[in-house]
Amino acid sequence: MDQPLLPLETFRQFIGANPWHFWGLSNSSQVPLVSACNGLFRETTWQDADSVARDDIRAALLKAETKLHETLHFRVAPQYDELTLPYPRPYAMGDQYGAPIGSDGRWLAVHLQTEGYIQAMGVEALAVITANVAVTYTDADGDGLIDTFTAATPALSTTETDPLKIAAYFSSANRLGSSLDPWRIQPVRVSIAGGAVTVTGAAWLLIQPVLYQGIRNTKARRPNGYDPSDVTNYVTTIDISTRTTNPNGTTTSTSQAVLTWETQPWPVWAWACCCGGASALDSSSDPAAIADVIARAGIRHAEYGEVYAGEAVYNTTSGIWSSVGWGNCRQPDRVTLRFLAGAPLVQNPRAPDYGQMDPKWREIVCMLAAAEVTCSSKACDDMKRNFSYWQLDYANGEAGQAISAADLGNPFGTRRGQLEAWRRVENLYQTTGFTPG
Repeated sequence: MDQPLLPLETFRQFIGANPWHFWGLSNSSQVPLVSACNGLFRETTWQDADSVARDDIRAALLKAETKLHETLHFRVAPQYDELTLPYPRPYAMGDQYGAPIGSDGRWLAVHLQTEGYIQAMGVEALAVITANVAVTYTDADGDGLIDTFTAATPALSTTETDPLKIAAYFSSANRLGSSLDPWRIQPVRVSIAGGAVTVTGAAWLLIQPVLYQGIRNTKARRPNGYDPSDVTNYVTTIDISTRTTNPNGTTTSTSQAVLTWETQPWPVWAWACCCGGASALDSSSDPAAIADVIARAGIRHAEYGEVYAGEAVYNTTSGIWSSVGWGNCRQPDRVTLRFLAGAPLVQNPRAPDYGQMDPKWREIVCMLAAAEVTCSSKACDDMKRNFSYWQLDYANGEAGQAISAADLGNPFGTRRGQLEAWRRVENLYQTTGFTPG
């Protein structure tokens, strides 16, 4: 499953769930299961058909974030992606052979449509600073139970100075053979001193992933979960990496942008005569053929997703990029743009939520996701009421009052969490007019 932008732990805090029970941990002395309704959350629904699982919540978070993205026209936190769009076409056919210059004399602008708050152009670059960094566990609040983990790389292990470009991941031995993407550990706190990176976070985030899998974690096989005081239930190492944007990709799969030409329906000048780097394919008359060339891209208006792109070539000797003229070529048919985009994270290094999703978006995502969860929750008292509060459906008369026509037509839905989320984003989404050039 794709991972939501909002960490599952953040939703756990919003809904008020016991952290050990939420992450499948309990014991008889410190975090016991005191009643039938005070049960454990499992990783997947089939492991306990009577209760919502963590995967159900991830799915609800993804659904909530998708609704917000479609409505706001930007993501609620930065995320890497790429988008292929029609290249802006001139009204007059003869003008398509001109240079890609807008009416203001600059590179022709392209609007990313459903994207805003463009942070950078390029592809994600992950580089391991130190693999298999040893993890230590401590009892920070002195209640006799492990609650905090710390992992630190050696001194001078990195030249990176921005904590927001550091990410922690489960080590390869604990990733169950899958790709790196789903295994980022967050939220965490990162500090850098003397080239050494220190990462701290909640201990329950580092339970060995394999323990959550298969029949060994079902309610029938393990009704009381795993003992949080047993250090063997936690991983012993993690990987600490830099997560940055590579703006200098030199292939069509790694470059900031790609321009694409189709062939034309007459045999002469099938590629409209040259198409820059596509010259080797100029003679092609295959209707299904395309020619791709590398392009460089820049940000013109970050908030509204206005960027530009031009064909370019990289000189490996000088290390300099240079634009490539199209000569008598027509303009390309499509442009593919690669970027990091989304609402900025908390930037204040003194804030306890430094580097996390902005508080207003955290709350909106959580209330909307709580309303989207359709399974019953394994909870008592306050947490049960929290789920029920956001899931109350005004359209069914559950609120004891008539629903207004405006609320009945709410695009998010008629549950309380959906209605409240819409009220908060109604004046925040972007509706922009755009004319290329």
